[in-house]
Amino acid sequence: MLTLNYHVEIAATPQRVWSVLTDIELYKRWAQAFSPQSQFDGDWEEGGDITFYDPDMGGLGQ
Repeated sequence: MLTLNYHVEIAATPQRVWSVLTDIELYKRWAQAFSPQSQFDGDWEEGGDITFYDPDMGGLGQ
């Protein structure tokens, strides 16, 4: 089996990265590059459930 590993350096603070991933409007702008209507629904707390989906690509929200 082929295993691919990727490494990306992000020129931002951990707090900024977290805000882009958890703020719905910032997330939508970030995700637009690979999933134009990407959304998420759920709880960002430890142990919580979260679902990522794009209705235009056949995904369904909760």
